[in-house]
Amino acid sequence: MICVRCLKDVFWTIMSKFNGDIICEECEEVERNHPDFEYALEERRKALERGDFKFRGTGWPGKDGRVEKRRKGVRYEIPEKVKRNRPAICKGEGCLQEIYWIETEGGRRMPVDPDGTPHWATCPDAGRFKKGGAAK
Repeated sequence: MICVRCLKDVFWTIMSKFNGDIICEECEEVERNHPDFEYALEERRKALERGDFKFRGTGWPGKDGRVEKRRKGVRYEIPEKVKRNRPAICKGEGCLQEIYWIETEGGRRMPVDPDGTPHWATCPDAGRFKKGGAAK
């Protein structure tokens, strides 16, 4: 087998804890010594607990890079004109929570809970929804 990181032909491989790459023993050791390794494991554990079996990981930042961590406790202001409308209902499996659609500073639409929390942080089916709003 070929390690996708170092491109060595090896007998033994394992899946990366950062992004699912098939890597060799040497590259796994580099991962285990990375300062964000425990964070990557914790994010994978949380994804499995919420039933997200297609979790793609935190991403491999490279040997000397760092993982961009999700900001905890982020809240967005819901504009009054949005609040005047009836909230939508999330169609995620096991969710059915009220959500509002707001526009981010970057001009993209994003679902938030009534308290302004990004809905992907609370939805039990968040892994099903991908960029572009398409559900799998």
